[in-house]
Amino acid sequence: MGGIKPNRSVTQKNDMQLINAIQKDLPPMSSLQLGGTAFTTPSLVAFLQSRIDAAIQVENAKQKLNDALSAYQAVNDRTRIIVRDLKRYAIHRFGESSATLADFGIPPKRAGEP
Repeated sequence: MGGIKPNRSVTQKNDMQLINAIQKDLPPMSSLQLGGTAFTTPSLVAFLQSRIDAAIQVENAKQKLNDALSAYQAVNDRTRIIVRDLKRYAIHRFGESSATLADFGIPPKRAGEP
C-alpha cells in the first residue's frame, strides 16, 4: 500500500466511513484478528474512534498554537516600540556615555565614538 498518505481530515472521513460500515454491515464477533490484535466489533469501532479523537486534539492544539502566536506577535510588535522609546529616553535622561545605560541593556558610548 504505497503512494501518498492522506491528510488527517481525509483519514478522519475514511475512519468514520469504516465505523459506519462496521456498525451497519458486520455482525457482532467474539474476535477478529487485525494487525496482530484481536478485536470485537465494539473494540474495533472504539479503536478507529480513538484516531478520530486524536486528530481532533491535534487540530485543537494547532488552533491554540496559532492563537498564541498571533497574540504574541501583537504584544511583541507593541513592546518593541515601547522598548525602543524607553532606551531613547534612558539615553536622553542619563547621557550617551553613562554607565547607568548598562542597566537598560544599552552599552554606553565610549569617548571619541560618534
